[in-house]
Amino acid sequence: MSKTIIYTLSTTIALFFLFAAVGLSANKFRILEIRVPTSNSVTLNSLSGYTFALVSDPHLKDEPKAWAFWSKVIQRVNEANPDYVFLLGDYTGDVLDDAAIEVFRKTFIESLNYFTTNPILVLGNHETWNDRQVWYAALKGSGIDVLENEAMLLEGDRALCVIGVGDSYTGYAEKKNYEKTCINYPSLTITHDPAAAFDLQGSGLWFAGHTHCGQITLPMINPIWVPSTVPKQARCGLYEDESKAVFVSSGIGNSILPIRFYAPSQVEIVRIM
Repeated sequence: MSKTIIYTLSTTIALFFLFAAVGLSANKFRILEIRVPTSNSVTLNSLSGYTFALVSDPHLKDEPKAWAFWSKVIQRVNEANPDYVFLLGDYTGDVLDDAAIEVFRKTFIESLNYFTTNPILVLGNHETWNDRQVWYAALKGSGIDVLENEAMLLEGDRALCVIGVGDSYTGYAEKKNYEKTCINYPSLTITHDPAAAFDLQGSGLWFAGHTHCGQITLPMINPIWVPSTVPKQARCGLYEDESKAVFVSSGIGNSILPIRFYAPSQVEIVRIM
């Protein structure tokens, strides 16, 4: 075998392993700060100066390792000191029997007390598959701010009207008139599946999760599969058109496959500048 062939083969193998190593580094959790400029964006102008933490798709299992990881996520979010913390659905990684989901739900709800900024939640498709109505009632009954096709006003230095839209993927997104609730307040919408922003002809700023940014993504090929009808250009990160801005979180957990590839596990700290 010639030296040229050996060199070419060695280089190819090295590049392959480098490509794989970089791709698999997506499995290491991180906090990503994103600065979104308001210049030339009527949609974002009223939210200039606000900071939001987006925590999406933990897909937690009821085991010590998962809860330890979740504690680390909460700690890192607290260190970022956002104005608002939004939890965007899919809190459990499994479809569980009634007894198991009750134990999981209790542990999860108790964990929310460790956020220094009270989180505001919407429900995802995994909550639908684990009795959505019970999830909603349990969160509300524990004093947690969970929104299902409803809006809430938040007073203070960073006054805000938050609209929570149900999960489009499992058919719970509803179009309602929130203008009376949100009048004279800066507002935004949170949901699980970003398809709701398009299905309901939404306007303003939307935050969503669900897509995992593909979870398995190949450079130049893009995600292998995304479980959403959202347009391709709005599957991950910031999308803007003439009526709305939609930011889709990459999320932190995994679904179906236990790995991420070029789709980082992250919480986004979104600063509107």
